[in-house]
Amino acid sequence: MTEEAHEDEQHEAPLVASGPRQKPWSAVAAGVGIFLLSGAFLYSLDLKRQGPSVSSATKPPILGLNDPATQRADQRESAARPRAIHCAESRCSASEQSWCDPGGEFLGCCARGMVSTPTKSCACAAGGVSKGSQSQCPAAAADYSVAAALKQKSESFKLCRDSALRRGPVEGVVLRWTVTADGLPIRTTVSTTSLRDPSFEDCMARFIEEVRFPPPPDGWFEVTLPWSFD
Repeated sequence: MTEEAHEDEQHEAPLVASGPRQKPWSAVAAGVGIFLLSGAFLYSLDLKRQGPSVSSATKPPILGLNDPATQRADQRESAARPRAIHCAESRCSASEQSWCDPGGEFLGCCARGMVSTPTKSCACAAGGVSKGSQSQCPAAAADYSVAAALKQKSESFKLCRDSALRRGPVEGVVLRWTVTADGLPIRTTVSTTSLRDPSFEDCMARFIEEVRFPPPPDGWFEVTLPWSFD
């Protein structure tokens, strides 16, 4: 073989790549797709085992914290806090009324028929003013009564009565309380002439405290009510 023929064979030899063979992009994309589909399938199986998820908006309420009964009780408690009550001891002139907050802190003096507000100003009593008041507030009704309000809670009273009578006779029951400008009962006491029964007295006190009375004239009204089980 001549030198020219040898050179021709070298030129006709196929070229071989020196680096590793590269995979096509289509194969890589297909592999990624299969991986994602597998993950989604496994996730759906896991959701089926766990059951439907519950969003935070539909989570069941926690008893004693945010259940409907607790929320209603909180609202009643908030509504049952009087804004102002007449002070146990007068700190004003004879023509004025002393007002305190529920904690006993002195709020101020107001003319008869007017009630102190949380901002320590005076406003007309919701129940009007009695005769002889010097204020220009609307007049109160002629006869103020708590009987109708008590009748609405008669079932609670019957529970107290029936429970007490099972333990023995109860006589000489006298209820005393004060109605605030908001119609709320405060300073409730229960006394009897028979053997003292704390359970009965507590039950009757709760019975009175559940009642909401009409706003009284001049912003407060003291009640002394002899009670008979006949």
